[in-house]
Amino acid sequence: MRWVKSTNALIQGIPLDKNQVPIESTDCTFGQWYNRASDDIQAIPGFEEINQPHEMLHSIYREIFMLLIPEKKKGLISRLFDSKPVVSEKNTQKAQILFQLLKEQSDLVVEQLDRMEQQLL
Repeated sequence: MRWVKSTNALIQGIPLDKNQVPIESTDCTFGQWYNRASDDIQAIPGFEEINQPHEMLHSIYREIFMLLIPEKKKGLISRLFDSKPVVSEKNTQKAQILFQLLKEQSDLVVEQLDRMEQQLL
């Protein structure tokens, strides 16, 4: 859920760097927990179903990040006149569409975690 808020802030023009929202699924706190979960946790029905939406969440975020935070050029002129990148309206609109997909994937992860919790209770 924090991811959704951070991504929305990025789309609204609030600067974030990629360390605030890890791009790779193995870099986030949840991904590290998920990939190191004990055999007992992995045996819970529904555990494996979390992987696909979690991976998709990161993939969509990566697309949004690349639309809104383009790679900086390495040339001398670019470094001399380095400023906040101007994001086109087209990229902002694409990011907003992708944001809806990101929210859906986030909801799927949370719903699956809730199902697992209910099974444990």
